[in-house]
Amino acid sequence: MQKVYVAVDVETAGPFPDLEKGYSMIAFGACIVGRPSRTFYRELQPINNNFIEGAMRVGCLGLDCLVDRSEPRYDPRSTEFKPRDVLDVLDNEGVTPEAAMSDFAEWVKRNTFGRKAIELAAPIKFDAMFTAYYFGMFYPKANPLGYSGEDINSFYRGVVGDPKASTSQLGIRPEAGLPHNALEDAKLQAAEFEEVLRLAGIQL
Repeated sequence: MQKVYVAVDVETAGPFPDLEKGYSMIAFGACIVGRPSRTFYRELQPINNNFIEGAMRVGCLGLDCLVDRSEPRYDPRSTEFKPRDVLDVLDNEGVTPEAAMSDFAEWVKRNTFGRKAIELAAPIKFDAMFTAYYFGMFYPKANPLGYSGEDINSFYRGVVGDPKASTSQLGIRPEAGLPHNALEDAKLQAAEFEEVLRLAGIQL
């Protein structure tokens, strides 16, 4: 069966998901590799009030719901940043996890056309941990991405034969690094993987 690669990026309130002791996925984005106009993005209501400040300072850098909020408490670069206030905004303006995962499942099915959807991330261990958990908890009828995936950097290291290689060396992402908006990150990683496939002589 032909593969369709789905680049996924998540932004989270902490390092692992769980309703009680874990952390929320606050946003996620996806892009079909080779078809950059086919994208998906949602900002989610939190599943609890747990957070790690360092994770929130990264995960909130590109949230759309904060664009028009100028107060320092919403600015993850500010010393006055209040992660719990951001969680309150998401609770009011984000979509429910049930709606987000249902919409995402339909989007994946629509954009894979019966082919095998392969989740793609960097690192796959982190992003797929959250998407698999959220599908299991909030859309248990089916996970259209399955329970495997490709790690972008590992794939690239195999192509170039260098265990220390990183796709950041391809020169596609900005010099400042990923913008930490989940959709923009997913689109950049999709573009990087397109280049990796080209280097490997693989056509989409």
